[in-house]
Amino acid sequence: VKFVAIDFTPTDEKENPVDVADNVYCATYKEQQPGYLAGYAAVKEGYTKIGFMGGMALPAVINYGYGYLQGANDAAKELNIKVTAKYTYTGTFNESPEIKTKATGWYNGGTDVIFACGGQICNSIFAAAEDTNKKSIGVDSDQKDDSKTVITSAMKGVKQTVFDEITNAFNDKFEGGAHVLGAEGNYIGLSTDFSRLKKFKKADYDKVFKEVKDGKIKILTNADVDPNAKGDPNTKVLKDALTNVTVSYEN
Repeated sequence: VKFVAIDFTPTDEKENPVDVADNVYCATYKEQQPGYLAGYAAVKEGYTKIGFMGGMALPAVINYGYGYLQGANDAAKELNIKVTAKYTYTGTFNESPEIKTKATGWYNGGTDVIFACGGQICNSIFAAAEDTNKKSIGVDSDQKDDSKTVITSAMKGVKQTVFDEITNAFNDKFEGGAHVLGAEGNYIGLSTDFSRLKKFKKADYDKVFKEVKDGKIKILTNADVDPNAKGDPNTKVLKDALTNVTVSYEN
């Protein structure tokens, strides 16, 4: 029996990585890449006050957030502008009145768009965006149908991964092991629907996506910073890279 495991790599009882069996395909993703594209798109669209609300400070969520800030920074450099970013982890992947209240406060305080990154917390953030007539960004899958406020989504190609590996299994091309998927195989990206964006169009996206895909853009990840940072975006390595983005971190 062959298995496809999404967003998972096996460990022993002490959380140490172990070898993956030949009949198991473990897929993880370079979340920093779609995060980068989302931040880049938001600033190119004209938003200069952005927000990031992650669920729990786990590597995947942190990478989305770090990528988001770097994409925003590169877009800001190209436009020769300064951007401010509010940044937090909610400590949960569940929706709650408290998250909606915090998001509403950010929006009322001037934040234009919030990247809702973490399971069901998006429901609280989308509701806040609808109440304040502001914008949001979805995560993992295309969430445009979840709220009219969603301008784009930072996506992982889970459906494509499963389809490809089932196909490979039937064609005797299945290769087990740990696989980190990204733009190189077209396994990440933004929503293909650009109808809710006025300035950032598909041609702009195709250009920056190719640069990410070709490795021309280096995106710092959780693994590149002080391990004690625990998701703090103001860790020195990342802060030094954010020349045009000032981050307000709410721990």
